[in-house]
Amino acid sequence: MLKKLTHILYGIRLIVTWTLIVLTVLEGYYLIREFGIHTETCNVVLGEAEYRQYSNEYTMFKVTVDGKDMTAKVPAAYTTGDEVEVIVRDDIYPLILKDAESEYDYISLEGRTKRALDNDASRLIGDAAALFILTFALTLKKGRDIKGLYPKLTKATYIFGAVMVIPATITFIRSCNFFAWDHLITGLLLTIGFPLLFTLIWITAVLTRKEDQSRSILPPPITQPSES
Repeated sequence: MLKKLTHILYGIRLIVTWTLIVLTVLEGYYLIREFGIHTETCNVVLGEAEYRQYSNEYTMFKVTVDGKDMTAKVPAAYTTGDEVEVIVRDDIYPLILKDAESEYDYISLEGRTKRALDNDASRLIGDAAALFILTFALTLKKGRDIKGLYPKLTKATYIFGAVMVIPATITFIRSCNFFAWDHLITGLLLTIGFPLLFTLIWITAVLTRKEDQSRSILPPPITQPSES
């Protein structure tokens, strides 16, 4: 039974490898995207209020910056006509009231780095890395033998893992850029569905493999030549 468990752990090791690749690519993208955003501050006059958020804690106001119509997110205590200093991020994102906290989060190097790393991908990387290290350590000296026992399944795991990396990464990036829930759901299905599916496949393949097949990879016993 211990041998079968080792075989299953080897399959999980292959699966987690591809999951780590996807998560690492996404984490790198978050960092590149954050530091590709140009940030500056300016004074604006709050125009018409559009809507409130988070139980009246914040209000979105129409504002104009360099002739462009934009939206500013400020605490609900502010009203139309107030002049405030805001943080502008690439003339695309909602403007944010400048204070000590927002200046740290959106302008400072340390704060922007923390914001870029504060996402589901970064939290999952730690768990996936721990699982990879554990399975790698337990199967380090047995990987070649296990691969020989399940050559087709090993190749299938590699192929499907490689195929999943591209669409999963693209769908996650598109969902981050355009808030497209359909792409986000697709990405989740690919990165979660693939590990679950192939874990079940590996467990089934290992548990249904007969012991005599497992022994077939061992070299034949040495026999003494018979006396004539």
